[in-house]
Amino acid sequence: MDCTKYLLLVIVATVAVTAGCLWGNAPLAVPGSPPAPHNGTPGALPGEDQSEKLTVPPERETGPLSPAPFVPGTTYPAGSRIRLSGPTILSPGNHILVEVRSVSFFPTGKSQSLPVSGTAGIATVEKSDGTAFNSWSYEWDTERWEPGEYLVQVRGMEVPAFSLDTRFFLAP
Repeated sequence: MDCTKYLLLVIVATVAVTAGCLWGNAPLAVPGSPPAPHNGTPGALPGEDQSEKLTVPPERETGPLSPAPFVPGTTYPAGSRIRLSGPTILSPGNHILVEVRSVSFFPTGKSQSLPVSGTAGIATVEKSDGTAFNSWSYEWDTERWEPGEYLVQVRGMEVPAFSLDTRFFLAP
């Protein structure tokens, strides 16, 4: 094997390891992958299945204060607690920045008010016993948030290739 083949093998291995940062049943995209073609539906994300777009998460059996699992594109009732979580190959102790903000945020005049809702925080990767993957989660409450569309951005702090951009909706 000559030097070029070794270099190609190293590049392929690096891509394979990087792509494994987000894996499992979580609806997260592989970092660095090209976006799917946009289907043109307003508020839709590239590659999003519109048949499930406007659904409300099923009632949780654990009670009203338990968080609803996050599902991209879902419509949640205002006042819901939402939990974003997933498996990862990131090492325990790595940090993940989660930012949630209204898509309707835009500049206004000095005398015009615009209610703004959102949150940001850091999730720490935890070791998961009995599995090959570790886990992370971030939870927030939408009480007193304005109805509308929200952008969720997830970024690895130590491993920037770990990233996700997605959306959800709050109904009045």
